[in-house]
Amino acid sequence: MRLTELCTADFEEAWQILAESFPPEERRTKEGQREIMNEEAYRLYGCREEGELLAILAVWEFETFTFLVHFAVRKAARGGGLGGTLLKEFLAG
Repeated sequence: MRLTELCTADFEEAWQILAESFPPEERRTKEGQREIMNEEAYRLYGCREEGELLAILAVWEFETFTFLVHFAVRKAARGGGLGGTLLKEFLAG
């Protein structure tokens, strides 16, 4: 599995994972999330298998540090170690 940077074309799939993984008070509105994707320091990474987006990592990448905002695995893909594998890959950067 590999993390790749997502783009606005991936927004709906990424939003589905965010919406199923976090309660409303722990995420932006859908429109707020769509807008934040245009911020220069904001990055959204994902992992696909057979074309399906299975996990996302949302981060702010600044010159001196990176802040991980959201990290989520699609419900159907949880429990198999994917999250740990992706987090290790991200940290190895």
